Amino acid sequence: MRKSVLLLGLSLVMALVAIRAADPLPVRSLRLAYFDYLQLLSPREYQDLPVRVVDIDEASLSELGQWPWPRDLLAQLLDRLSEYGGGHMRRAGPVL
Repeated sequence: MRKSVLLLGLSLVMALVAIRAADPLPVRSLRLAYFDYLQLLSPREYQDLPVRVVDIDEASLSELGQWPWPRDLLAQLLDRLSEYGGGHMRRAGPVL
């Protein structure tokens, strides 16, 4: 009796793990809906993160020239950003 209960429990756990690993659409939908419900009940408090993204738009490219800009211009940009509390610059996008 005890062996059959253990075997049944192990089979059930293995079946649930297999279903979760496969993550079929009904399981995924249910999991995401439950997550959304939990976020409604107790959402995270907003935290002001120390990251700011500076976008170089077409108007800036027209005014200052094609990217990459000269180092002295980048230095001026970093000086202006540091006035607003920024400190580091990382370039995103493809390497030119």
